[in-house]
Amino acid sequence: DNTADCSKTVFYEACIPALFGQDCTRFPVTGPCESEFCPRNCTGHGRCEEANLESSCACEAGFTGHFCATQLCPADCSGHGRCHALDGTCDCDEGFGGLDCAEVQCANNCTQPNGVCDVKTGICTCGTGYSGS
Repeated sequence: DNTADCSKTVFYEACIPALFGQDCTRFPVTGPCESEFCPRNCTGHGRCEEANLESSCACEAGFTGHFCATQLCPADCSGHGRCHALDGTCDCDEGFGGLDCAEVQCANNCTQPNGVCDVKTGICTCGTGYSGS
């Protein structure tokens, strides 16, 4: 068995709206038998799995998408922000903060250092000699 003459074909399904609209397309890829056929080698965030002439990426935790190139945000931004898929950071809605947008922000940050914000409730606790809401 001479592997220099060996070649195989696998089929890859791509769903990239910019290239194919809302539909997906399957296309064959042929290469040497020992090659991995996953596009972009799963961007280093997954492993290539081949079965029944199909090739796909199995993404590691925290990544998703056909190429494992989309980074998931912590707690999906807790429903209070937008996820930046390139770096996995949240852009929190007004009134929320923290890495996963789960912290409730207090008005004017409780005019630090005169008060302390409870990030679970968004309620300020004023320091001695201070009052307000």
